[in-house]
Amino acid sequence: MEEIIIPFSGNDRQSLKRKLYGTLSIGISGFAALVIVGIVVVVIISIVAGGYQNFTWEFLTQEPTEGMTKGGIYPAIIGTVFMTLLMSIMAVPLGTITAIYLSEFAKPTSVFARTIRFAVNTLASIPSIVFGLFGLGFFVQFVGKGIDDVFTPEHSSGASRIFYGLR
Repeated sequence: MEEIIIPFSGNDRQSLKRKLYGTLSIGISGFAALVIVGIVVVVIISIVAGGYQNFTWEFLTQEPTEGMTKGGIYPAIIGTVFMTLLMSIMAVPLGTITAIYLSEFAKPTSVFARTIRFAVNTLASIPSIVFGLFGLGFFVQFVGKGIDDVFTPEHSSGASRIFYGLR
């Protein structure tokens, strides 16, 4: 006696449904990714087409002039590099030491370890732009002012000129 197989019954129907939804999800995600890449390419092409005449070596190496409406972006580049290096020098050792402490030495039930884990989990859930804005405000007002007073006491203006990228 021959066994009769009924198509799309029981588990086969669920399996087909999963494959269909999986393929559909991959297709929609791929299409969305292509649209995003296409938009980025269009934006980059329009920026290059509209600004390639102004993108010169002088633009990269000169300071801004006329109220920062003309001139170059050199101080902004240097300020960005300086701030990135400073934050990396501060954050990498602190993060590494904290991770080693939490994984190797801290008791999981200690109040200190639970507080650090809570802080890390909270920080992981906040968008980076929020940290950037608060960090910029903090470093410009407090840390940058102190650095300016040390390096250029005669030109300090109350806000950090180093982090703004100005001389």
